[in-house]
Amino acid sequence: MNELADRINRTLEALGIAELLYVEDLPVITATLGYTRRSFEPTYEELGAKQVPTQIRSFPSLQKDAAQRLGRPDVLGTVPILAREGEHEGIFISLQPERVLAWLQRNGVTLANDNLPPIARILAALEPVDKYYDTIWTLPVRRLVFGLVHSISHAAMRAVTRYAGLERTSVSEYLFLPLLGCVVFDNSSTFRLGGITTMVRDHLAAFLNNLSAEAIECLHDTECIDHRVACHGCIHSPEISCRVFNHGLSRAFLVGGHAPWADIADDTRISGYWSQ
Repeated sequence: MNELADRINRTLEALGIAELLYVEDLPVITATLGYTRRSFEPTYEELGAKQVPTQIRSFPSLQKDAAQRLGRPDVLGTVPILAREGEHEGIFISLQPERVLAWLQRNGVTLANDNLPPIARILAALEPVDKYYDTIWTLPVRRLVFGLVHSISHAAMRAVTRYAGLERTSVSEYLFLPLLGCVVFDNSSTFRLGGITTMVRDHLAAFLNNLSAEAIECLHDTECIDHRVACHGCIHSPEISCRVFNHGLSRAFLVGGHAPWADIADDTRISGYWSQ
């Protein structure tokens, strides 16, 4: 047992992971505000017209008979929001701030405020970003920090499907950038199925080893590794599992390679977090 624990601790250190915690009761509310007819993107093209705004349509307001069935006359005329609350299980992974700071410096990013702790220096340097993360590649610091945390999260999502017996659409993420961390959780039910519990109890060492393998291997290399270093053959996830629609991802953040914001003809490269 001690030998296994030592091996797990050595792997965590090699991966630059500060904490790996099992989350037993993760409260998640899934809500639907409305629906769209044309596209889930903010704009779309149709009949030669470009940048047509997508309209979100709300559900019909509650009528008198619906309010009576609910025993809530006060909700008459209100617009319903369909929601489901569930307790989910997952794992929390956070990175070592000192190592992230050193990784940023290796990639040409020098941060101010030497007197502050590493995590404070990193967070103070993050640029504002739009809510859809469409401009993430134009932000020199945030694209690295967000891309690193997001890419590790997606690698963990793929590894979880292997060892927790879950479909890829049944695993979701939540990013905690102020903690340099993420939670990867089972979203398949409103109650805990126990797959992640079993993985943490019986297969944690194998999960950690597979975590790094997910960042190295892709079905579409060398095409993938020479461009964005992220595609559906490696760390892309189904869009219902990723709140930012796979924006800001690249295996290069982890193992090094072609800078994902650079043109394919540009040989700009970045050093990987796991390359040091």
